[in-house]
Amino acid sequence: MIIQCGHCGAKYEVKEARFPRGRLTCKRCQAVLTPPPASDTPGRAGPEATIVGRVPTPSGAPLGEDFGFRISLVIQSGPDRGKAYPVTKDRVIIGRNTGDLILTDPEVSGSHASLEIVGNIYFLRDLGSTNGTYLNGAKVAEAEVKHLDEIALGKSTLIFTASHAGD
Repeated sequence: MIIQCGHCGAKYEVKEARFPRGRLTCKRCQAVLTPPPASDTPGRAGPEATIVGRVPTPSGAPLGEDFGFRISLVIQSGPDRGKAYPVTKDRVIIGRNTGDLILTDPEVSGSHASLEIVGNIYFLRDLGSTNGTYLNGAKVAEAEVKHLDEIALGKSTLIFTASHAGD
């Protein structure tokens, strides 16, 4: 599971079997993270930790039909303007040379960023790109993405859209 420190916001991947045996300490701020309740849904875990979601297994697996949402990345500006990429896996790599969504923008790194779905939360992660990854104008290493957020990579801007599958 992925947990988030309630004090500083640091996120950690923790094996579910390990966490209930004892408390963990946040490596960033030293807050004590208490065990989560016996529940499969993200939410409060204790006074200092929040369950963010479950780790998708295996990474890159197709999203099931019961997922309930249609996720897309719509390219708003840049060389590939007007194209839309339907997100059909739990992890999508965005880059210029390799990955799932290839952009022809020369300012995008070969393997620039990833979009990962953990539980029902979507994360944008920079993969060590040269020019950085921006979410709604702010440079990010990792950030939660929501419907209609703007993702900027190089000279390209992508819009993250999430709609109910029946829409």
